[in-house]
Amino acid sequence: MIRDSSGGNILQGISTSPLKIKSRPASAKAIVLDGNNRVLLLKKPNGKWDLPGGKLEIGEAWIDGLAREVKEETGLKINKAKWVAGWVKKTESKPVMKGVFLCPLSGKARKKRIAISDEHIKGEFFSLKKIKNLFLSEEYAEAIGLAARRVNA
Repeated sequence: MIRDSSGGNILQGISTSPLKIKSRPASAKAIVLDGNNRVLLLKKPNGKWDLPGGKLEIGEAWIDGLAREVKEETGLKINKAKWVAGWVKKTESKPVMKGVFLCPLSGKARKKRIAISDEHIKGEFFSLKKIKNLFLSEEYAEAIGLAARRVNA
């Protein structure tokens, strides 16, 4: 069993095939890539970096929830999303399905285009090299690595 950096257990290993949403809660996250293959990360108030995205609403599809959450958290519109990885994470209340998608931006991202929600204190694009040194969950770091291999970054 894999343990994540917050001490929670991963009930299933990371899957590179899309997970079917069942009755449990689900969360969709985006690996937003700019034209220079830099990844957008959002900093939480606790100092941990996060991928844009969040909890899906009941009956919401992965891509619909992903687009809604990314828009809410960053102001960015997702036009393309491709499955990268997924897993089921054990939490205090019940297991949560996590899905991570590769979302390339069309054109170059400008800091002015990113409008960070009040859930985060900062948003920044990072090169893959710099991400390795950030306070980021092991699963998200692994998903970013998988996405980087797909785009040959």
